[in-house]
Amino acid sequence: MPGEAPASPVRRVHEELLHHTGGRLTDGIALLVVRDDRVRVPAQPAEPGLRRPRPAPSSHR
Repeated sequence: MPGEAPASPVRRVHEELLHHTGGRLTDGIALLVVRDDRVRVPAQPAEPGLRRPRPAPSSHR
């Protein structure tokens, strides 16, 4: 869930695995939790002269 601590989904998945296997884990398990804390930055207009013109469409078929 967005905004929750990484331990929460790990705990929830572990509990579900235990429930699914009848309370016994016979193999090793691994779980990767990724959290994106980046703040979106609005696009900035390009400085004059930095934009490259678009290439002409290819006539190759």
